[in-house]
Amino acid sequence: MYGLPDDFPAEVFVGTTLQEISFLEYQVRFFFGEALAITVEASFSHATDASGKGMTVHYVPVLSSGVMALTGHTVSAAVGARDGTLTLTFDNGNALAFYDSTPTYEAYSIKIGQRVIIV
Repeated sequence: MYGLPDDFPAEVFVGTTLQEISFLEYQVRFFFGEALAITVEASFSHATDASGKGMTVHYVPVLSSGVMALTGHTVSAAVGARDGTLTLTFDNGNALAFYDSTPTYEAYSIKIGQRVIIV
């Protein structure tokens, strides 16, 4: 709905470890520590390698997913685009992408310390 701001600091994710994933009825939450998290309410994708092979797009509510295998892995690269797409690549070659996929509602939010960015 809003895209990512021009000053979005995607690099804040680099070097962090995905510690926890919570699946709720209408949200999926990705925790990279107490001060860094992503909450998804629309869609995201998980690719088993950086080229996009084995990519699966998930829509909330998520009924099943292999994304749990990313817990304990470290983000090696992060790219944010003005259109709202945030892509995180992990040390095992897997990638997560979060999309601004709904024109009328918030798709996901990012918590960086006290700042909350709604996409």
